[in-house]
Amino acid sequence: MEQVLLNLIDSLSFGDPWRISDKAVSVVVPILRVGAGERKYVLLEEVKEKVKITDTGSIGRANVENRSDKNVFIRKGVLLAGPTQSRGVVSGTVIPPQKTLEVEIQCVYASKGIRTGATFTYEGIAPREVEGSFLHRRSQGATWRSVNQYTLSALSSASGHASARGLAASVLGDDLIGVMRNTERFREDIDKILEKVPGDLVDQVGLAVLDLSGVVGVEFFDHPDSWSAFSKSIIRNYGDTLAKEQEVGLFEIKMENVVEAVKGFLGKLSKAKKVLVNKSEVSESYALALEDDEVVGEYTAISGETIHLIGSRKYEQEVKPRQARRVPTRITGSPAHLRGWSSQYSLSSVSETADWVDPYFEREPFFNRKGSTSLLDNLADKPETWKRLEEGTKVSTRTLSSRLKEATNLGLVEQNGKKVYSLTPKGWKAWKKTKAE
Repeated sequence: MEQVLLNLIDSLSFGDPWRISDKAVSVVVPILRVGAGERKYVLLEEVKEKVKITDTGSIGRANVENRSDKNVFIRKGVLLAGPTQSRGVVSGTVIPPQKTLEVEIQCVYASKGIRTGATFTYEGIAPREVEGSFLHRRSQGATWRSVNQYTLSALSSASGHASARGLAASVLGDDLIGVMRNTERFREDIDKILEKVPGDLVDQVGLAVLDLSGVVGVEFFDHPDSWSAFSKSIIRNYGDTLAKEQEVGLFEIKMENVVEAVKGFLGKLSKAKKVLVNKSEVSESYALALEDDEVVGEYTAISGETIHLIGSRKYEQEVKPRQARRVPTRITGSPAHLRGWSSQYSLSSVSETADWVDPYFEREPFFNRKGSTSLLDNLADKPETWKRLEEGTKVSTRTLSSRLKEATNLGLVEQNGKKVYSLTPKGWKAWKKTKAE
């Protein structure tokens, strides 16, 4: 499949490198493609009213019904919201016309429950911290940690704004989309930069962003119409990188070498290991990674022609922050389902906020019973069948059945389909708490 990707890369050209000021430590390179021809697809953003996305009841899957007469491409990192748990699309997917397919997703709102059959709406694309977890194909737990990392960063950025000082993490919690809505409105500096970034040139299909360490990331489509539908969201994702400045003369960016650096980065991606992550009757998507994980990416092809590529240098692992102060508030109701705590944070303490875990689990006898921690360990990264749980937990069938029943009643485990079990967001928090002790 290397040639499929190279065919599109070889058809690209590059606009003049650009940066916001002489002090800027980052450079933008517009990516162009002349004579793109006719597209073989449309984007979800262009036909939202003709696509219905619903919750399957499984944390990792959503149903997508394409009611249009065209292939619909859903970009990796698209966010979905609704009356159910918010999710992010993990891999690029093409839905054929008049077809319904399942797409791979991950939760980005850990404390909200799942409502099977609920309808999702399109909510933009994930910030780079969270998108990095998708690109690295990390676990659901890692994605939740990336959401917390983004929350800390976003609240820290917004805290300098006078009208944002009353913003509290108790309102935002672990709701990625809520955090984005409530903090981005305070980033006038980013908005001013975005107005200047070259994102709508003739024949533009994408861009690359570089800093003093080299290429930060690159993204392009096969057609200018696709880029224009996504350009503002993608550029905004690089806002913090583009806003960084230094004293003039401290470092020098050799503009004449910038385009060659982008070409070199694309060359690495074209030679990276390829793993098929999504396939439909019309398309294939491949994850890209070098052996040392120096660069990661993904590309999607329709009928043997690449339509989209996203690439990035390695995202650093998250650093776990310290625990914040809590203000507990008892929630009344059924002990099995409604015992919990709501936490309140001020902007001064949110920089110390770690994953907030319900202290109720510290007192639950379930965790002292045989097979309980082994059960959660086996479900921590992915759903498992009954047979695999029997093999992995190494307890009797009777004991395993009892632990599963207890965990389900406590809201820690859910059954997806016939004898396939997975952790709920509450269960994942409980498991993480047992590992921290």
